[in-house]
This record gives sequence, C-alpha cells and structure tokens, in this order.
Amino acid sequence: ETGFVVPPGDEEVFGQRLAQLIESPALRCVMGASGRRRYEQCFTVRAMAEKTLRVYEAISTKTLEPEYAAVGAGY
Repeated sequence: ETGFVVPPGDEEVFGQRLAQLIESPALRCVMGASGRRRYEQCFTVRAMAEKTLRVYEAISTKTLEPEYAAVGAGY
C-alpha cells in the first residue's frame, strides 16, 4: 500500500488519515518504501520509455495489448 484514498472534500477522513501517519513512524516507512518501489517499477524515465516503445511496437504490428487499447484509441 502506497497511501490512502480520501474522498474529495472529506476533511474529517483526511484528518484521520493524517493523524495515522503522524502517530505511526512504521506506517510512514512502509508506505514510503512501497511508494518508492512503485515509482521505480512504473514511473522512471526508463520504465516510461519501455512502455511507450511497447505501445509503438504494438501499433506498428496491429497487436495492441488490451492494457494499451485506450492509448491506441486516442485516449
């Protein structure tokens, strides 16, 4: 888990989640480490370039994988 999902505008839930993080150094460490791993796996320049290359290769061979169909459809 890399963080909390809080409904927009729900200040009470936001405050509760923030208090959880303030009160728990262990939770902050776990979420921080998870977030870092997710970044390294999904959002580095290398990862993004590889994903973009796969999309271009799929489009050029017309075998677009379902996870990239929205990109190929102009979304």
